[in-house]
Amino acid sequence: CDTASSTDSTEAATVTVPAETTTSTSLPPVASLPPGTTTCAFFGQTEAIGVVAEPELTETSGIAASRRHADVIWAHNDSGNEAAVYAIGTDGAALGKFGLDGVIGLDWEDMAMGPGPVAGTDYLYIGDIGDNLSFRPEVILLRIAEPDPTTGGGTIGGVERFGLVYPTPGVDAEALAVDPITGDIMIVSKDPTGLAVVYWAPAEELTAGGLTALRQIATLDLGAEVGAADISASGDMIALRGYREVWVWPRFDPDLGVSLAATPCMAASPEEVQGEAITVGPSGLGLYTISEGSNPAVNLVSGRS
Repeated sequence: CDTASSTDSTEAATVTVPAETTTSTSLPPVASLPPGTTTCAFFGQTEAIGVVAEPELTETSGIAASRRHADVIWAHNDSGNEAAVYAIGTDGAALGKFGLDGVIGLDWEDMAMGPGPVAGTDYLYIGDIGDNLSFRPEVILLRIAEPDPTTGGGTIGGVERFGLVYPTPGVDAEALAVDPITGDIMIVSKDPTGLAVVYWAPAEELTAGGLTALRQIATLDLGAEVGAADISASGDMIALRGYREVWVWPRFDPDLGVSLAATPCMAASPEEVQGEAITVGPSGLGLYTISEGSNPAVNLVSGRS
């Protein structure tokens, strides 16, 4: 980006990738952006495009843009709230509440859209991954087929539950993303030192009702806490969110750790009271963010998606 503070933050970011991480066939860098446009230059402006009308969404912690339903964003609250996902319009309109039958959320922190067991079906992944007291022996990933927001709400049964175990327990995390190409899971830790550890689990190892070991694939020295993550629908871009920062990486290799080893650019960051949520629009041409609080703004970084 063009601001001096963004340049300084970008230059300060350093990455360590474990030796076992390997490269494979390259992907085109940010193919969804206009030809000749760099990532930082494109994501350089913010605009409030709506206000969240849903009165129950007061602690918005995770959002995911629908790729099948135009102008729809899925959202959920933070810990201590009902186990439910909400459909809202990109203009903030309340479209419906969907409760997850038989689920009690401990600390929901982020959500993501991704593939799943049925080809051609989009799934919502919900990360019950918060652990600011460092007491959880495992964290939980929930998966549901994307509901139809035009139904106005309802109750969802058959929720899949996956247990995830870190190499070392006690990790606090608020950022979850799903690789749209492979279905692999990425979780990024939140640490007040600004040192973020990236963990990964392959889709083929996820077993409903079982435990899956997470691998550490990178360590990012970003200088700020990471509170949200997403990967574009085409898989060519990775975005992380801090309270006042938005980092973007072009995805040039199927191995997420390899792409994250590059220096990120700093996208523009909306002014929010407590911004803990980000999602990449379905076209890859916009980043949506929402803050906690009553009736917060729906913010868009760069062009409309």
